Amino acid sequence: MQVVTMMDKQNQREWMSALADGQLHGDACAQAVAQACDDADAQATWQLYHLVGDVLRSGELARPDTGGDFAACVRAGQVTRTQPAPHQ
Repeated sequence: MQVVTMMDKQNQREWMSALADGQLHGDACAQAVAQACDDADAQATWQLYHLVGDVLRSGELARPDTGGDFAACVRAGQVTRTQPAPHQ
């Protein structure tokens, strides 16, 4: 059984973030890809970072400023639930 520390998980998230941002090259990129292929947590992190990127780039998912009262907008029916785009 492998013991994974909090620092290891933080390092893994940083590697997946750098990989998703295209900041890794050569051996570092190969190592991060291997980790993403072999580790379920790394895969989940990879998918989450891509989902966040998709949302940030999507005009459809962007919402107008609610004036800071998100709950009131939900009650008024001004906020709708959207489904993330499927990853290909």
